[in-house]
Amino acid sequence: MHVCQKNLSKKPLRDLLYLLREAARSCNSGVITERDIELAFQVLQDRYLNELRESQVNTILRVYNNPRCLVQDDDELELMRAEVIIEYNCEQWRGIHPAVIKGLDKRGYPRIDSL
Repeated sequence: MHVCQKNLSKKPLRDLLYLLREAARSCNSGVITERDIELAFQVLQDRYLNELRESQVNTILRVYNNPRCLVQDDDELELMRAEVIIEYNCEQWRGIHPAVIKGLDKRGYPRIDSL
């Protein structure tokens, strides 16, 4: 099954703007520091990861390791709609949102690259 979401790929841009806004809110000196960005990114990671079910984590790992595979289940479709799995150029090549990848690594999931 092939699913193309031509007009739904705005969430990564919204997330970038969210990171900038949150980092600006947390800065004390009027200058955004690397630490401000790290804190904002941690909040973004938590927002994504707190909503994931274990079956969805397994789907994320499967797609990460095989980005050109066809959509296989309802979890995958749901993750694509939530833009945790991002389809690029409607050419059946997908990636995982960077906040999700980093967050799974921090929470002790096996290194995605090693699966």
